[in-house]
Amino acid sequence: MKKVYGIVIFCFVVATAIIASRMAGGSASGSAQNVNNVNTPAVTPAQEKAAAAMTTEQLFESIMSSPSYSSNTKDYLDAHEAEHRQLLANKERTLKYIFSQFIKGSEGSEPENGLKGVIMCIVLNELAPESTLDLAATPQEYFDAWKDMALKLKEGHDDSWMQANYPAAQMLLQTLAEK
Repeated sequence: MKKVYGIVIFCFVVATAIIASRMAGGSASGSAQNVNNVNTPAVTPAQEKAAAAMTTEQLFESIMSSPSYSSNTKDYLDAHEAEHRQLLANKERTLKYIFSQFIKGSEGSEPENGLKGVIMCIVLNELAPESTLDLAATPQEYFDAWKDMALKLKEGHDDSWMQANYPAAQMLLQTLAEK
């Protein structure tokens, strides 16, 4: 029963973020263009500078820190626009961090199924819209399906095709090969 409840909550949170993004003029994948939506609060140069000095983990931690009153993931991203932009600006570093966190969960460590996992899935979809999947039960299961998709694509294509058509999936495969 607890697993079913968790699945329902995860699906609700992700669906709410997608609907909120569409209402704000975005797409289901929450493309990077949505970050500069006129409806979001302005980011000061000081906020941008502070975000630029943070590590990827610190950026995610900052985003998760508030607003604690909300269960809508989009509210967390909107409240930390500078940090969100920084994650998107550092695509390779952010993707490698997301991959490493989910790979740990796939290998038996604590899976990323909480708020952080949901935010990482949203950012993954923003950075790799070519690889967006349908919703899964949990963020960890979403990533595992995403990884399986990358492995299946690789079976029929060479590295140059993967790089041209699924660059984030190719980066994941390289990350897996390095382990």
